[in-house]
Amino acid sequence: MRKSRKVRAGQAVASAGDQHFDILAHITANDFPPLLNLPGMSSEYPGAFLDNESASKDDTADRPGWRATLNALRVGAADTLIVHAVDRASRMGLRQLLHELPPNARLIALLDGYDSARDDIGQEVMLTVKAREARDYVTKLKARVKGAKDRQRRAGEYSNRPSYGYMRQRDAYGKVFGRLVHHPDRWPIVLRVFESIADGVSLRVTVERLNADGIPASNGGQWHISTVRGMILNDVYAGWMTQRPKGADEAIRILDEHGKPIWCLADGVEPVPAALITRARAKLRGKGGFNKGKVAKGTRLVSQFLTCDGCDGPMSWNGTLYWRCSRHQASPGRCPSPVMVKDEQIAPYLTQRVLNGLSGLDPETPEGAEALARVAHAWFGATQTADADALAEARRAVEEIKARAERLRKAFLDGLYEDDREEYERQNESIKRDREASNAILADLENMASIDVTWMTEPATLREVWDAADLATQRAVFAAALAEVRVYRTYKGEPPVAVEDRTDIRFVWESPVVA
Repeated sequence: MRKSRKVRAGQAVASAGDQHFDILAHITANDFPPLLNLPGMSSEYPGAFLDNESASKDDTADRPGWRATLNALRVGAADTLIVHAVDRASRMGLRQLLHELPPNARLIALLDGYDSARDDIGQEVMLTVKAREARDYVTKLKARVKGAKDRQRRAGEYSNRPSYGYMRQRDAYGKVFGRLVHHPDRWPIVLRVFESIADGVSLRVTVERLNADGIPASNGGQWHISTVRGMILNDVYAGWMTQRPKGADEAIRILDEHGKPIWCLADGVEPVPAALITRARAKLRGKGGFNKGKVAKGTRLVSQFLTCDGCDGPMSWNGTLYWRCSRHQASPGRCPSPVMVKDEQIAPYLTQRVLNGLSGLDPETPEGAEALARVAHAWFGATQTADADALAEARRAVEEIKARAERLRKAFLDGLYEDDREEYERQNESIKRDREASNAILADLENMASIDVTWMTEPATLREVWDAADLATQRAVFAAALAEVRVYRTYKGEPPVAVEDRTDIRFVWESPVVA
């Protein structure tokens, strides 16, 4: 292995770890015998010779790792050499490298796809290797960069620019590495943003106050509503490694090979308190239009609840008898298969399906209880029941604190705090405070969610209360219960199709159907 950029003694040789990881994977995949333990090998990377010398000095630099490698092959201590790529052994090219090696030594270069033992590699390969080396350099560079980023993510290390309020650790030489720590100037702003939203201040007012105080955003410019919203919903502030996929509005957690989230904060660095995150997200979903139960505008019961299957667009009232595809009404031809349905058919059918769905829920199950609580919230207001999103967020916060406590316990048992018992106690007390606060919030929400909603499971009572409700309340219940109402087209000349046979309904407590 070779790190071609010279670094100082004691400084991490990052890319060597990537090479070692790939070589071990190749050995396992191809059933090679274990690596040997020979004189001159690296103490940090078992079974490997390591050089750290500038690539421009191949002809003058003393490379003890390379000398030991050649010696092991020449005295017969080993017969096969594996390198990550040809240029890790020599920048003089494959021809020169094979000239240096003993005649019977086998050479394998992973990124070059080269194995001297293969029958299909002949003289023609040697004649074209110079051209291939130049052409393949960029490809190999990309592979190395990707390998480095993958390794860093597996270790919980950020390789890209950290989110606002964080910075990467620096070693004794000033080089950035490893996990995230608080930015001394920006972290207080992060806490201010979360506290502002948690206290019920709107996104717009929070942004206006930040800009009025002359606080620059991450790019040095103005704050925007989308920036603050993204911060509140980004789990990096809860301590988990995240990334925002191309074209996505929100960051998502990065999972390891076992499907578990990856912790990205350095030892001793605390995330935004879990209780504060829970409060901020609960307020965010209750304001700013992020609550799924928010009532859409409309003057009729099913306004803005119908989807045209022909174009996945909304359907609108034509002012007389029908609901039609909105795109087709605005511009005929925009929808390839426009849908139409009578209001006198779809409204009663949706009503009965929603009431049947509610009466079929089981309040003894967590899913049924949360769904009934959500609908009760829409029916009677937030003062009498918990918001289901806030309840779910509170439960997740409690689980994250349990995970933090387990990580701290394991670190303590591994002896990481043997010389710093005071830091262990500080972190332990912080976890205890967050656990107490989060458990208190969860208990309050669960108590609110435990109000009697069993009457919704009694069809006769449910129908009576529904008939007594006004249009706004009925639409609020629809919004809390309906995830999607998809209407399909019927064609002239075919037998009539009942509305229930050309309408698919999915409730919010049901999972989407995956094709």
